[in-house]
Amino acid sequence: MKSALLNWKNILIGTAIVVVIACVAIIPYFAISDSAVWPISYISYVFLFSGVVVFFIGFVIQDIYRARLRHKTKNWNNPLPKDKISKAWNIFAPFFLSGITSVVIGSICSIFLR
Repeated sequence: MKSALLNWKNILIGTAIVVVIACVAIIPYFAISDSAVWPISYISYVFLFSGVVVFFIGFVIQDIYRARLRHKTKNWNNPLPKDKISKAWNIFAPFFLSGITSVVIGSICSIFLR
C-alpha cells in the first residue's frame, strides 16, 4: 500500500483526476454569468460529490480485479500473492488520492465559500 501511494505515476494520475474535477466545478461558475443559476456554493458540492464517486469507482475497480483473480485461480480462502495485491493497490491508489483530495478541497470550500 505504501509503495503504491508514493509511486509518482499514481500521484500524477490522481492529480490529473483532481484537475478534471476542479475544471468541472469551477468553469460553470464563470461560464454562467447569472449567479442565481450557478451559486458559488455549488463548487463545494461538486468537489464533495466527485470525491466520493471517484473513491467508490476506484474501490469497485480494484475489488473486481481481486474477485476475477480469485475466480480464475479458485483461491477463495487463502491470501492473494503479494504482487497481485500490490497491483490492486496500484489500481486503487490514484482514485484514493484524488478522492481524498477532492473531499478535503470540497470541505475547505464549503467553509470559506458562502
